Amino acid sequence: MNDFLSLVSPETRAIIWIPKQENESQHPHYKTIDYLCDGILTASLPALSQKSSLVIAARNFGSTLMIFVARTLVKKELESFLSLVKIEEFNAGDILLVDDGNLIAELEGMLTKTVTAKLKRVN
Repeated sequence: MNDFLSLVSPETRAIIWIPKQENESQHPHYKTIDYLCDGILTASLPALSQKSSLVIAARNFGSTLMIFVARTLVKKELESFLSLVKIEEFNAGDILLVDDGNLIAELEGMLTKTVTAKLKRVN
């Protein structure tokens, strides 16, 4: 795995992953995210190739871990995900942001400063 796994803690409630458009399974964070969701990411790859995003529910330290995989950023889909995970209940750093697609500026433009403050960027 990689250093990303060490950032996942019992307080981690969600992961937003923005992979590059091509071949998600070759991204450096792919194996870690797939591990965290017990292989559901790999099983979902055929469906993801036809969609702009995907939501996966997994278990993390006995709690639900929601993973949002966004091939392209669609504001309504992002807002739906944040509503689903009840982001208003989160603390700073409870959501890990993995931006392999280099779309952080676009993402931040879709979010309020309050929501952006709850994201912890993963390199």
